[in-house]
Amino acid sequence: MPSYTPPATVANNARMALEVRASKPPSQRGMTSIGIARASQLANRRPVSIDTIERMVAYFDRHEVDKDGATWSEQGKGWQAWMGWGGDEGRAWANQIMKEYEMSETKESYKASRRHSEADMKIIRSARRMAIDIAKSMFDLGDDGDDAMVMDEEPKAVKAIEIGAEFNTRQRMLVSSLVEVTHEAGKFDWGVGANGAHYMPAAQNPFATQGIACEHCFFYQPTTTEGYGQCAIVEGMVEEYGVCKFWVIPEATIVMETMESEAEMVEDAEDDDMIEAEIASEGGVQKALDNSATMEVSDAAKALARRLLGRN
Repeated sequence: MPSYTPPATVANNARMALEVRASKPPSQRGMTSIGIARASQLANRRPVSIDTIERMVAYFDRHEVDKDGATWSEQGKGWQAWMGWGGDEGRAWANQIMKEYEMSETKESYKASRRHSEADMKIIRSARRMAIDIAKSMFDLGDDGDDAMVMDEEPKAVKAIEIGAEFNTRQRMLVSSLVEVTHEAGKFDWGVGANGAHYMPAAQNPFATQGIACEHCFFYQPTTTEGYGQCAIVEGMVEEYGVCKFWVIPEATIVMETMESEAEMVEDAEDDDMIEAEIASEGGVQKALDNSATMEVSDAAKALARRLLGRN
């Protein structure tokens, strides 16, 4: 599947939208969670698929009328949403890509060689129907999202499914389920109870060195506050190196960082073996103290070694 990196002008517009939104009081903040996710993707210049390009074209066509809104000149909700999708530059970019793509002969070959199996496509179609039903329910309950929320915009569940190269089938299904639960019952709290996500801040996260942290999670959205972001399913601001029990992180990220951690453990073990061997040899304690690998041991360990040498 072809992918396209957003140009700098599009990224700047999306970044500006997120910053303006963060500066507004809650009642004046536009964009749905889907719009925020799209703005974050564009602002960070993460590659977008041709499917996303098609959604961008459709979004701009539907929301052209938002420019006539009363709060447009005040950078209101409609302005924030429009800019979050890349603004005028994003529209021109998406339209150009679609024009070139539709003229090419790759569309049929792409359909024939797409990476999704028929089983995956059934999951995708089911998730889309589910997401549309959820959006309709939210609209009926009074959630007007970014002033003109439409029912066929990309839900997070579909977004997760469509990045199968990063997330496996189990994770895609988990994202769909958690989004549905959050829409029905609200976000999880930080606690360990039935309504809690068992969130742990960075200082308490024992898995951060393995890459298991909010910053790598599908649900995490960075903010203008350094080191903190928002979660699509957990309430409040969360730390980028925090973690909760609902993390959905690409396996490659975890495997890669775990391997690095294991390599460090092997090096530490080799240093320990060398120190023990020197202690066991004649004059070993003094040699161990002199060895550079011993320099990082605790003060308590050094004090014990000095007592063994008869030094106080």
